[in-house]
Amino acid sequence: MAKKCIQEGANVIISGRDENKLIKACKELGKNCSYIVFDISDVDNANLFIKQCCKKFKNGVINALINNAGINLYEGSIENVTTESFDKQFDINLRGTYFLSKAFIEKKIENKENEGESELIIISSQGGSCASDLPYRLTKASLNSLIQALAKKYYKSGIRVNGIAPGVTISDMTKDYAGTNGNNLATDESSGRCFLPEEIAEVTLFLLSDASKCISGEILHCNAGNHINI
Repeated sequence: MAKKCIQEGANVIISGRDENKLIKACKELGKNCSYIVFDISDVDNANLFIKQCCKKFKNGVINALINNAGINLYEGSIENVTTESFDKQFDINLRGTYFLSKAFIEKKIENKENEGESELIIISSQGGSCASDLPYRLTKASLNSLIQALAKKYYKSGIRVNGIAPGVTISDMTKDYAGTNGNNLATDESSGRCFLPEEIAEVTLFLLSDASKCISGEILHCNAGNHINI
């Protein structure tokens, strides 16, 4: 997503907990990319993080926030869920995303006259549209509700809020079961294949663009309709 935005002329800040990874990514992405080390579960510093982002841009304005941080501990069943695994996923996926989105919205409302319109995109999952007893999917279901509530409340304030719900997508988080070594869960889904990060990036760019100005409160499933029951 960062690469695609930069290709279209954007200045991008990436963030995460591992500074070495961030440095490496910035070198690959070029001069229009910078980074800030931040743990999204550190909700007490969410407002500080947004302020730091503003300082990195010449005009001090953030046009968009893509909330993409998330973990999945793949317990498989409620019988394998521990309080520790439950709390860890909720702290990062839901609590962290909630308060970072809150900090972004507050910043935009505070400087509404100078900030202009903006986009908030939250990365959900196809699992958020299915009944489940697993913490990961429960966090994503909650995010879907949050996306719709924020969109309804803040569209008139110039903030569009949308979600993207990918199917099985090749990434570091899914490498153990989204590979081509015979352990590919996506083969049983309606797509019959894994999706590529580049495909999700194209959808993201559409939601960031003027072409989607009438769209807010949507969770766009990027999974070939796998969540649909027929």
